[in-house]
Amino acid sequence: MDANGSFLWEQGLSGATSCRPTDMARAANGEFVIAGLSQQDIFLMRIDDNGAIAWRRDIAMPER
Repeated sequence: MDANGSFLWEQGLSGATSCRPTDMARAANGEFVIAGLSQQDIFLMRIDDNGAIAWRRDIAMPER
């Protein structure tokens, strides 16, 4: 978002509707690191300041 609250870009996280971010932080280089949950995984991803995914890692949650 810009200073006026207008969207500069929008990025979907995946094709799954159950994928939801739970936390986000801005890195020193201007990229964003996002953590979240999907149905069976925890995910970490980094996106650049234009919304392009730099990398994504899915970590299987332990079975209960």
